[in-house]
Amino acid sequence: MKTERPRRASRRKGQSIVELALTIFLLMAFLAAAVDLGRVFYTYIAVENMVGEAATYLANNPNNDYVITGVDNNDTFQRRAANVALSDGRIIDRDRLGTTGPTLSNHVRLLPNIAQSARCTGTQFTVSVSYPMDDLFFPAFLGFNSIDIGVENTSQFLVGNC
Repeated sequence: MKTERPRRASRRKGQSIVELALTIFLLMAFLAAAVDLGRVFYTYIAVENMVGEAATYLANNPNNDYVITGVDNNDTFQRRAANVALSDGRIIDRDRLGTTGPTLSNHVRLLPNIAQSARCTGTQFTVSVSYPMDDLFFPAFLGFNSIDIGVENTSQFLVGNC
């Protein structure tokens, strides 16, 4: 009978170790999901700030975007959006967003593409900002390669060419 007790105790220790390993795995997965969710929310706020700044700037400066030739690329609504994002906690990666030319224009867009001659006072426009997040742990664990965070803001031109 004395030999039976130690054998049962060692089985219970093995069972406890397996339960601990499974519990730690689940807790770490929940922690990774919570951290990723926090990063997505924080990035969404940064993208929301980007679109707000771009819409405000474009409403007051209707000719300043990349599709108009002769405009300094540092004085465009796309650049203003990028500057807000890059200074807003550095959550937006400069390499993923791009900071010049067509790359930035693909992420920060005017919808619809309104011709310069049609940018009259009171004309509504929409600024759209999209940002791909592909460095998250939990979505990669589930098989998602990238999550696109997109925000749109509708405004109207306060100054016009007409």
